[in-house]
Amino acid sequence: MHCNKGVYFSKEDRVQLWNGATLNEPGRSFYADSLLYNQKTDFGEGFCNVMLYDTTEKVKFLADYMFRKPGNEEVVLKESARIYQYTDKDTLYLAGDTITYYQDTTTNTKLSIIENNVAIIKGDMFIRCDSAYFSERDSILKLHKEPILWSKNTQLFADSILTTYYDKEFHEMKMYYNAMIISEHEGDTIHYDQVKGKFMTAILDSSQIKQVDIEQNSQTLYYPSETSTDSTGTEIKTLSGMNQTDCNKISIRFKNSEIQDISFQDDPTSTFYPMDKIPSKKLYFKGFSWEIERKPPRPFPE
Repeated sequence: MHCNKGVYFSKEDRVQLWNGATLNEPGRSFYADSLLYNQKTDFGEGFCNVMLYDTTEKVKFLADYMFRKPGNEEVVLKESARIYQYTDKDTLYLAGDTITYYQDTTTNTKLSIIENNVAIIKGDMFIRCDSAYFSERDSILKLHKEPILWSKNTQLFADSILTTYYDKEFHEMKMYYNAMIISEHEGDTIHYDQVKGKFMTAILDSSQIKQVDIEQNSQTLYYPSETSTDSTGTEIKTLSGMNQTDCNKISIRFKNSEIQDISFQDDPTSTFYPMDKIPSKKLYFKGFSWEIERKPPRPFPE
């Protein structure tokens, strides 16, 4: 234990440390401006600029208040709560007003609950919602209350979203009720590719969307494009029109987070509008909302 000031209660085997306190033990480092720790019970509390780093799990916890139970079986973070899960490839970042982290030592499974102003970042995947729940046992991350996600220039949202997370990657995402996908065309703030449906399932690879299947009341607004080359050899993409299709089931494949191709099943009906003939009321589906300003900023490494 290191600090500038502190008191050691020898009978109770506990300490009160302040003015910058660090507690080091095998596999863990615990810092706070002020720190309370009971060595017998292994309970600890930290106040202001708190940091707990577990070198075994490669997890860093940060907050202005932290309470931890023995062996990190439960860690509660409050005020500027953040978790960094480091991997060889990239970092999983979790943030919220309050984060509660449970670790079942008998089954070695973990459970995390994030409440209020939730931000999650993994590679090119950015998430906002009001609360999130992750259980390592079933590898499901549940996003509640206006969940919204971004993958490069594509935005997804629904009433509720469940996504599988294992092997330190997102794999599948299920979106329930009022699900919508919006893709932005670079430099164009008027024309957006849009997909809407009651239920959607997205397949991801390295946190990038590869395929989306839409079921029940499926609709698309899609802008086919043509690519040409100018005198300098620069490729120019020009939108050729808008295709609106209604269908009961639609499958969409993506490349580099942009729509690559669409297949329609079960009696599709389509209408194509040249760019200069698109009615203004047809530009956006009901419920359209491009909310790029809510996208959480990528934090600096900590």
